[in-house]
Amino acid sequence: MLAKVFILSILLQGCGYHVAGRGGEFLKGVRSLSVSPFVNQAGRDRASLIFSELEQILTKAFTEELTRISRVEIVGKGEAELRGTIKAYRLIPSSYTSGDVIKEYRLEVVLSIRVLKGGEEIWGGELTDSEEFPASVDPNTFRSKEKEALEKIASRLAKLFKERASEDF
Repeated sequence: MLAKVFILSILLQGCGYHVAGRGGEFLKGVRSLSVSPFVNQAGRDRASLIFSELEQILTKAFTEELTRISRVEIVGKGEAELRGTIKAYRLIPSSYTSGDVIKEYRLEVVLSIRVLKGGEEIWGGELTDSEEFPASVDPNTFRSKEKEALEKIASRLAKLFKERASEDF
């Protein structure tokens, strides 16, 4: 039994096994990174009251999350550039009252993220997340809840990107 444990520990050391986001080097050793403003290619959702703020909210969340990486400096012009594109922004009714009135919405966001270094893509992928929030007939309350949901999604997507960009592929 002890021999099996010893062999397993040697095999795990050699295969690069690590906890996601804790292993490899972030973006193949990039030391400075610029975050370009996100580009919105999503069609406007008629129900959205914060559609005009999408780019700023997502750009801010990614910039803030990436500043937490001590080995990478976020600058105006870095050795690499993160480019984000909003591919989809959907508000979908997710539950109804017994009278067929919308009770909750699910906000879904799909992003395409690319990191370029010297004109070459060094990381690329699509990230998706969603969040539910209560519906409201009051436009100010609806806007507030939608924005809160988007900020949660943006934060989670930024963390997910950081995790994936730190893994050894």
